[in-house]
Amino acid sequence: METSYVSDLQRRTDMSENERNHHKNQIERQVIEREKEQRDFELKYADIREKFESEKQRIGMKKEIQKKNFLFFIFQRTKIKIVRIVNYIKKKN
Repeated sequence: METSYVSDLQRRTDMSENERNHHKNQIERQVIEREKEQRDFELKYADIREKFESEKQRIGMKKEIQKKNFLFFIFQRTKIKIVRIVNYIKKKN
């Protein structure tokens, strides 16, 4: 009877140990999975941030070019007007 009790106790202890180990392994897998998800998120975030900065820079350069073109256009129109004024003054004299 006592050996049966001891063996039953040992079996229950082993089962409890197995359950604890199983639970511990599950938690470790979850931690590893969350760490992987965090790394993936950080990589995607860095990529998106880089693309955003690149696009922002491209748009800024495009606006800068548009400003330069507009200033050049205004300069050309002003130059033409000045030439007309000078020619008009020359004709008057």
